Amino acid sequence: MAKILIILSIIFIITGCNRIDDISETKDSLVLEESNDSDTIMDSKMETILDYLKINKNVQIATVSSDGKPSIRTIWFQFYKNGRLYFQTDIESSLYQDLSVNPNMEFISVNDNNTQTLRVSGEVRFDDSNSLIEEVFNNYPEIEEYYRENGNPKLIMFYPVNCNASIFEFSSDKQEFILIHNW
Repeated sequence: MAKILIILSIIFIITGCNRIDDISETKDSLVLEESNDSDTIMDSKMETILDYLKINKNVQIATVSSDGKPSIRTIWFQFYKNGRLYFQTDIESSLYQDLSVNPNMEFISVNDNNTQTLRVSGEVRFDDSNSLIEEVFNNYPEIEEYYRENGNPKLIMFYPVNCNASIFEFSSDKQEFILIHNW
């Protein structure tokens, strides 16, 4: 794997390619496809990530806290909309405070039988759109009950950008990356 990463780095430097969406290894060659910048078209790899998150909603998100130490907590994947994977947090939470100062994060989600792990690293962007928050409330009335304060939501939505994602399978049949995707 290290040899592949070195080769990719050299290819990126030589070609000036700064984004890829598809890395697949064959016996004889390495195939690179440049990304499609359309925000609304979902490619098959993003569809795989979305399907994974719909089944495995709990993700453990890591951030850097204000004292410079790592901080990790479990949150729920909410939905995919307008080409974005949306999550939500409380505007008074340490997660929101950490990401407001340093938007870099990484999250993982493990499937129920512990054979696959989705790993996504990138940055987050916040979106305080009331329509997105209302969608969360409609999907999860218990969240609305807990997070509404005097008729105003305490929630804010966020989505990852500039991401590197992978799904690794570690089962009796496979021990390999089954998906690598950048967006």
